[in-house]
Amino acid sequence: MPYHFEKVFALFVVIISWLTLTPFTVHCLPLPIVVLVHLASYLALGLCFELPEIIANTVCLYWARQAGFENRFPAVAAILQIRYVLTHFIGPASGILSLASGIYLAYRGAISFSQGWLFWILIVAAVGLYKGMYQHNLYVKYLLHLSRDRANAQALRRGLTSRFDQFLIYLELPTYLFIYWAASVKPGFRNPLGYWTLSLEHHVSIGGSGVVILAAMSLVLLPLKYGVRRFSAATAKPK
Repeated sequence: MPYHFEKVFALFVVIISWLTLTPFTVHCLPLPIVVLVHLASYLALGLCFELPEIIANTVCLYWARQAGFENRFPAVAAILQIRYVLTHFIGPASGILSLASGIYLAYRGAISFSQGWLFWILIVAAVGLYKGMYQHNLYVKYLLHLSRDRANAQALRRGLTSRFDQFLIYLELPTYLFIYWAASVKPGFRNPLGYWTLSLEHHVSIGGSGVVILAAMSLVLLPLKYGVRRFSAATAKPK
């Protein structure tokens, strides 16, 4: 599968989301359909991406820490092919759709992002999306590259045991569970930018403010990029 297709696919999902799940939609979907899309995409994010990716990563990590890793090399290579599909297609699609539909539901339901619980859900979800599509995808693609040649067995083993990358990967499940919990319980969190959020919503609507907050959160890529360059196995040169 050509690697450039993953970028086209992600862009396609963004365009579809923009045309169907924003105030600028070309066709206003019935609210029950929007709710269904949100629930289905969030469920898919958990069951079709988070859970299988965590399990696959744990298996690879366990084998990498055991003796005789070379004998497991073909199995690890096969698992990494699956992980590539999970991280570059299923994860981005379900993540983008759940975020877009969530923002659109807030817009349709007139639920202000000045409310702390909703504001922090958007912040945490945005961080998870950017982190996943940058560090996680870069890391898995690096491991997949190493898995093409058995001579890279030791480099692959070192890559799989990267503490920096593993920490960020295992942080994804608590993030997912936090969003589910916060959406269910609606805790009384405080939005430290509540006044500015209300002002933004007054000028560009609730949906527009959600998109602005999501775009502003892309700034998290700056420290993330620095961390990846310094600590991630994905920045190492294959040997």
